[in-house]
Amino acid sequence: MATSYANTGGTGNRTAIITVTVTGGFSGSPSVLVNGDLVTNNIWFSGTTAIQFEFTEFKKIIDEAKFYQQLTTSHGTWKWQGSDNGSTWTDIGGTFTLGGVTVQTFTTLGGNTAEYKYYRLLLVSGATSTAPYIYEFEFKTEDGAAIVTVPQVAQVVVETAVALDPADTVIAQMVTEVATLAAAAGIVQAQLVVEVARLNPASGVDVAQMVIEVASPFRPGETAIMIFD
Repeated sequence: MATSYANTGGTGNRTAIITVTVTGGFSGSPSVLVNGDLVTNNIWFSGTTAIQFEFTEFKKIIDEAKFYQQLTTSHGTWKWQGSDNGSTWTDIGGTFTLGGVTVQTFTTLGGNTAEYKYYRLLLVSGATSTAPYIYEFEFKTEDGAAIVTVPQVAQVVVETAVALDPADTVIAQMVTEVATLAAAAGIVQAQLVVEVARLNPASGVDVAQMVIEVASPFRPGETAIMIFD
């Protein structure tokens, strides 16, 4: 699959699969920036310094994007960034002036081949204007890895534990509790595996086998694929 605006998450109403958050002021709900309305969203920037897009189903490769606004107003200098955890960010391309036209195509994303769960626009210098209505963002995108949450992981682990040893309900309960604790701490799958083995050394062999069987369907050889929300 190649990147395309026609792919899932690219255009239209994407409020169910993209969570938008704004740092600084904003006149309304940030979700309208991905609701598919290119002409009637009556919202505006008000001291906005960052706009974050969180993709909730799949990580995304994005190599182009579009911005729609009412007027040809400029809003300072910005840059795109990507992240897997929403806290550590990687710059994508160089800086650019946001706005200046009613429909802006971001070509600075053109060199991106990495898949991220989070993308954001970050203000580098200058300031946003309250003058124009801000309508929409669209993305030229391609699906990356599926995002699997803790409830899904816990359920799969429990089912696998029961299949390996139907009588050993202690392992199932233990793994469920560890997964819950890991969610709060943001621990990825590899660390979760270590904690499970450490907490129940007497069943180490069974746990090791269980982990291999649970991990392999998601991404063979990649132990840090799980994202705990």
